[in-house]
Amino acid sequence: MAELDVKQRQAGDVTILDCSGSVRMGDGAISLRNAIRGLNEQGSKVKSMSLFVLKNNPAFRFYRQHGFDVVQETSTKFVMRRAMAEAAYGN
Repeated sequence: MAELDVKQRQAGDVTILDCSGSVRMGDGAISLRNAIRGLNEQGSKVKSMSLFVLKNNPAFRFYRQHGFDVVQETSTKFVMRRAMAEAAYGN
């Protein structure tokens, strides 16, 4: 099974998915999509999702392949975003 651990938490009206562990193209993609679908099924009115990824993290490629685009950049990390409906159902 997947080595990606996805935990959900609330910060006001923002739902945060904390992802840790190995993000692999197969199992990691399934875990990420299942977590997002779960939010949709709970009736969340989320329009987009964002994440931070360190520039030297190989997961950057994983997120790009799953439709996330860089919307902001610092010297050490990227902020990436994707529309929620697209994130839930993939390309």
